[in-house]
Amino acid sequence: MVAIIKETHYEKGKSISSKSSSQVAMEYNWDDEFFGIWAYRNGDLNREHGPKQKLQFNKQVAKEIYNALGKFLSK
Repeated sequence: MVAIIKETHYEKGKSISSKSSSQVAMEYNWDDEFFGIWAYRNGDLNREHGPKQKLQFNKQVAKEIYNALGKFLSK
């Protein structure tokens, strides 16, 4: 499964959800050690079926992703 996130909306605490039911719902959160992202099924905006993909990054990997996103966004 590929989660294509086209639009996000932050809700204080952790949630990001898509307004369109044709898009994937997503959440993120972090603590002192890890940054986590959870992607749900297409259209599962209420997150009833549990996450389909779970990603957690330590600070080193998060920095690598941050740098890669910077390169992506600069083009």
